Amino acid sequence: MMSRKLIALVTAAPPWCRQGQDISEQIDIVPMQVRVIRNIRKRYGCPASVHAPITAALPPQPLPKSNASSDFLAMLLAARVR
Repeated sequence: MMSRKLIALVTAAPPWCRQGQDISEQIDIVPMQVRVIRNIRKRYGCPASVHAPITAALPPQPLPKSNASSDFLAMLLAARVR
């Protein structure tokens, strides 16, 4: 869901064009499997350089600045308790 500020910027002139993307990855474990979850957030910018580039927010993280998923952290806690 887009914020009102983002909607206002996107619908205002001039048109926006894609300027790249930001990719982040998380380590996830399914019992006996390790997989990587890739979040791709496209970055859009104003071709006239009137506005700063806009990138979508990252999904909520259980530990900020960590690449571990919530399932991975839960598995580590459960394995440590035993």
